[in-house]
Amino acid sequence: MGLVQNFQKRLDGWFSAITGVGVLGTDKRLSYTMGALYLIPDQELSALFHGDDIAGKIVSLLPEEAMSRGYQITGPEPEQVDEWKTALEELDFWCTLRRAAIFSRLYGGGALVLVVDDGQTSPEAQSLPLRKDRIRRVEAVKYTDRRRLTRVLGVDGLWRLEPVRGGESAIMIHESRLVFLGGADTDDEMREQLDGWDFSVLQRCYHVIRDHAAAWASVSLRLQESSYSKTVIKGLARMLASGQEDAVKSRLELLNYSRSAAKTIILDSEEAYQRDIDNLTGIDDVLTVYQSRVAAAAGMPVTKLWGTSARGLNATGEGDADDWARQVQVFRNSYLQTPLEVVLELVAASAEGPFGGQVPEGWSIEWPELEPMSDKERAEIYKLLTDADAVNIDRQVLDPEEVALHRFKGMGYDAGNAFAIDLKEREESLEMRRELREKGFELGMEGGEDEQPGDEGSAEDEAEGGGGEAGGETGDE
Repeated sequence: MGLVQNFQKRLDGWFSAITGVGVLGTDKRLSYTMGALYLIPDQELSALFHGDDIAGKIVSLLPEEAMSRGYQITGPEPEQVDEWKTALEELDFWCTLRRAAIFSRLYGGGALVLVVDDGQTSPEAQSLPLRKDRIRRVEAVKYTDRRRLTRVLGVDGLWRLEPVRGGESAIMIHESRLVFLGGADTDDEMREQLDGWDFSVLQRCYHVIRDHAAAWASVSLRLQESSYSKTVIKGLARMLASGQEDAVKSRLELLNYSRSAAKTIILDSEEAYQRDIDNLTGIDDVLTVYQSRVAAAAGMPVTKLWGTSARGLNATGEGDADDWARQVQVFRNSYLQTPLEVVLELVAASAEGPFGGQVPEGWSIEWPELEPMSDKERAEIYKLLTDADAVNIDRQVLDPEEVALHRFKGMGYDAGNAFAIDLKEREESLEMRRELREKGFELGMEGGEDEQPGDEGSAEDEAEGGGGEAGGETGDE
């Protein structure tokens, strides 16, 4: 009856009373369950980042790769873009954003603190909402992680920033003067338990990193003990039983001394010395599996995390590179774009900024490619596009002038400038050509079928009733 009840309770997988699969108490797999979540303390997170190279790389590599090629501002004139970027360089914002991205990922969140002069001069100005329409200048942009930032209970939109050093007073800051950054993806329920913050990106891969470190340490110990010496002494057991331990020790010390001093081992005729090396075959395969497991837990390609080349037959690593490029682009758009846009807009809106408070219209941020194309790749793309342009011109899909205007807007050939054909303009042009053809046909009908463009006087000749010969006679007369 108990087996039947157990069977009725389990309707979520394969079950066999004969083999024991799916039977609780027989199938050992059913004994595995998820244990309680171990929340990594802040002190241990700091130790992992600064003391473990793999943990530090998991945290910092994605922001560093995403920010390695900078950013581009499109829309305004080049001179305006240069002034805009110069204003951000004076604030050292790019370095601040880099640190903010790294340590927010490490500790599960943080915020950029906007030090802005908006005309409010009271000592509590930082605790008041930011007046974006009265910004004089952006004085600084600073960063703090979640450990120093707590929400003030009972007051909406107010946060308390704890000082770095003891003896200093805390600062009250309104949330409109903060730009928050998160850590790992965390659901709302867990965020509520974490006071509104996220998990660290190391939380999910913590146990895997620990297991890899233990495996690496075990291999190191195995290597230290892989080579050992063996000495055979006749009658050793009898000597130890008769209390001649000192004689045995003296003999071993003499062997060791002779080996280190003269690099020669002196042996009796009935003694033997042998040096053995432990078999280490397969250890590299075990470590490779651990490396793949850590990379999978961190959500990173093995080639990026460990700096190794792609493994396998005909492996080029292009798939890993493409996956990593997409991951970097997602991080740029979802993590870096918002704080960068906020600070750029504040700098542009400031009265003492490069634009005098007038924010340029139609501006946007574009991220360059992670891996720029080589000269060979650019030449191959140029060849393909020019061939396609030639086909479109030959088949009268495009005019040569259109190709020239679209491809050579700048100083050189623009491979990335796709054609945007104005269909309305094309329809008007076709309609105009159709009307011209119809008018030409009507004129031809009115003038006679034999009338050809350019045959001057032919209509007059036919009106006079003379053919070609008559016309000739008239001309002769």
